[in-house]
Amino acid sequence: MSPRRARYALCVLGSMLVLSACVPGGPDPGSTLRVSTPMAVGSFNSQTIFGVGVANQGILSATEGGFFEHSADYQIEANDTFGEVTVLSTDPLTVHYEVASGTTWSDGVPVGAADLLLAWAGLSGTLNDPDLIRGDLIDPDSGEATSGFTDSTVFFDGIPNGLNRVTEIPKIDDSGRGITLVYASPAVDWRYLFDVGVAAHVVGERALDIADDGEAAVAVSEAIQDNDRDALAAISRVWSTGFITSTITAPAAQLLSVGPYAVTGTEGGVTLGANRAYRGSHAASVETIRVTAGTDAAAAVAAIAAGDLDVATLAPTEDVLTALDAHEKEGAADGDTHPVELAVGSGQRFEHLDLQFDRSANGTFDRAAVRTAFLLTVPREAIIDAIVRPFDPDAEPRNSFLVSPAEPGYAAVAGLLSVGDAVDLPRARQLLAQENVTDPTVCVLFDSENARRLVQFELIKKSAERAGFVVTDCSRPDWDEYLGVPEAYDAALFSWDSTTALSAVRERFASRNAIANFSYFSSPPVDGAINGLFGDRIDRDTELGDRGVSAADLGPESAAAAEFTAEIERQLWDAGYGLPLFQHPEVALHRGGIEGISLTPLAPGLLWNVSEWTVRE
Repeated sequence: MSPRRARYALCVLGSMLVLSACVPGGPDPGSTLRVSTPMAVGSFNSQTIFGVGVANQGILSATEGGFFEHSADYQIEANDTFGEVTVLSTDPLTVHYEVASGTTWSDGVPVGAADLLLAWAGLSGTLNDPDLIRGDLIDPDSGEATSGFTDSTVFFDGIPNGLNRVTEIPKIDDSGRGITLVYASPAVDWRYLFDVGVAAHVVGERALDIADDGEAAVAVSEAIQDNDRDALAAISRVWSTGFITSTITAPAAQLLSVGPYAVTGTEGGVTLGANRAYRGSHAASVETIRVTAGTDAAAAVAAIAAGDLDVATLAPTEDVLTALDAHEKEGAADGDTHPVELAVGSGQRFEHLDLQFDRSANGTFDRAAVRTAFLLTVPREAIIDAIVRPFDPDAEPRNSFLVSPAEPGYAAVAGLLSVGDAVDLPRARQLLAQENVTDPTVCVLFDSENARRLVQFELIKKSAERAGFVVTDCSRPDWDEYLGVPEAYDAALFSWDSTTALSAVRERFASRNAIANFSYFSSPPVDGAINGLFGDRIDRDTELGDRGVSAADLGPESAAAAEFTAEIERQLWDAGYGLPLFQHPEVALHRGGIEGISLTPLAPGLLWNVSEWTVRE
């Protein structure tokens, strides 16, 4: 590592680091941050499948708020300034959500039960027409409605996060600010499944052509409560596709916020302004944030050095370090450039290698011993040396399929790995000989346009072929469309989002009806542990009393949940499911004088804690 890179490595920010508190008394008039991100915002409704992407979350994390919020220690905490969440019963799980009196959207309209009902309808999909196929209704590239989404179609394109267990339309309480959700079956991580989304009165105005804010919100509420199919068709279409960036004509009126910032413009990027109606502990620290997209490493360094840009998030590639090296040399030569600093943290995605248990291209991994042999050849340390350690010299392999290294439960499961701790080519050869297997072919699927994946593939190929495997290239630019396709590949190299919502465990590892079980993995012990994990996460002997218990007062999640998680982890390792490789690094360049940037494995992205940034000239 060069002295320059060693020096930058010392600037690595741990995933929990926050350097300064928010500015007291509100933002300074006229204060502005200029931020560049790799991709532009595609949708301003992050509760839709199209809107949940990283590019959208990176911006919307500054505009969203609600009953729960992320803390710096990777937990989710009740936000009592927004409202109160009360568990009324654990059998069935019954949760009451009530918005605090006086809480408003950024346009001053009160937040109420209509907004909560709309979020439930959108996320649960309970009111959707039966037997619909999303691909027939929503264009996956643009997020827009196709011709299959007719004027009579009722389809909320909500993230399938488990809220579909609330099968009955929630009841509105007497205050008009709250609703009660009753889960028909136990819900994993119920705290993560529901919160306020887009404003009901905005949806009502656009879908039902009602000008009055209050009347529009009431109309949305009544349509949901009465299951009015004609009205719901219009409402679901606007909710699902009406917040795509290209459809926005009046940002300040359509893109409302309950968070520290509100969207005030979408021309040439996204402009965020301090939300004066915000009530909470994360008030805006600067008055305006202007976000643009698409700046490469060299251009970002040049813009920051020239004083034309403040912060840029970039892919962690060699180009970033090369640009920084060039900037230092130029600065040393003329002494007339602004300092450019590098912040590195753990990102929300982790890299992994999955093996096909059935329906693979060559049938190579039908036997457990062959799976183990291949995994013993994967050079995780060499991969991390090539991809991660140039930015973070202390980076370590990720040793869990389920738990992020940032989470409190990581240490308990990280020691369960049975392969992958080190390359063992002699043992791999021995296992192949015992199985009488010679020259087994492994075709690896990965993104052919991703340079970092190509580096990983070449390192895996070189190591595995020394043990007797024949490793071939199944890469393609549309790789994600081939995940789970029968006979298309033998192993897949890609990444998942880290998530603390354990509903993802069922989606990825359950034997039947798993949304993302691309490996054809089937294990009765894992299924049993998943079923146990999906039991009620609130201990049955919790004293609720006559009025329930506030979510803020609930104790930690049950020890049984940790036991089930560990059992799933153990079974995945023993089965030779694959290998977690590393947590993706996140990289941000910023000018000197900006403090508080925290790059974390949390889903919200760069601006999740922007209220805690401080800016000095």
